Amino acid sequence: MDAWERFHSWMNDEKIDEETKNELQSIRANDEEVYDRFYKTLEFGTGGLRGKIGAGANRLNIYTIRLASQAFANVLIKKGRSSQGVVIAYDSRNWSREFAHEAAKVMIGNGIPVHIFDDIAPTPMLSFAVRHIGAGAGIMITASHNSPEYNGFKAFDEKGVQLLDDLALAVSDQMKTLSLSDVRVESQPDVHPLWHVLGEETYQAYF
Repeated sequence: MDAWERFHSWMNDEKIDEETKNELQSIRANDEEVYDRFYKTLEFGTGGLRGKIGAGANRLNIYTIRLASQAFANVLIKKGRSSQGVVIAYDSRNWSREFAHEAAKVMIGNGIPVHIFDDIAPTPMLSFAVRHIGAGAGIMITASHNSPEYNGFKAFDEKGVQLLDDLALAVSDQMKTLSLSDVRVESQPDVHPLWHVLGEETYQAYF
C-alpha cells in the first residue's frame, strides 16, 4: 500500500473521527506532507513507538497508540502475563495524558487490569511501580529527549525493564497484522472495575 492508498484508507475508515479527517483534508493538496504522514506505518521498535504528533499512519496519535496497545495486549495474553495488570504513566509532553488514557482503554478492553498514575510521573517511577505492585508490564508515554513535536509509547516487562529484542519483535509482528477493527476499546475506562489509580502511596514508596 502506497502513501495515497493509506491516506484514502484513513479518510474512508468510519473508526477515524471527523476532527482527524479534517486535519488530513487540510493537507490533501500538499503531496510532500501526505507522503511524509503515510509513506509507512509507524513501527514498533526495541524501545516502542516514537514519532511526531499528528494525524496519519506515520504519526503518533490515538489510533497508532491503540494499535500498539492492542499488539502489546495480545503478547501479554499469549505470554500469560495479562492477569497481573499493566502500569501506565505519562510525562508532561503534549498529549501524554490523552495517549495514556487511550492505552488504558485498550488494555481494559482486553480484560487487562490497569494501574494508572493520577499525575505526571518520571520513567524511573513507572519502572519502580511495575515491581512494587507486581504488575505484568508497564507503559510509559514519553519521547525522552526528543523535540516538543514528538511523543512516544515505551513498553516495559514485568521487571520494569524496557522490552528486550524478543518481546519487542513479538509486539512489532503483532502490530503489523492489526487494523483498527481488531482493536478492543473500553469507552469508559475510568469507571470500569479494572481501572486502578496510583497516587500518593506509590510516590511515597518510591521516594
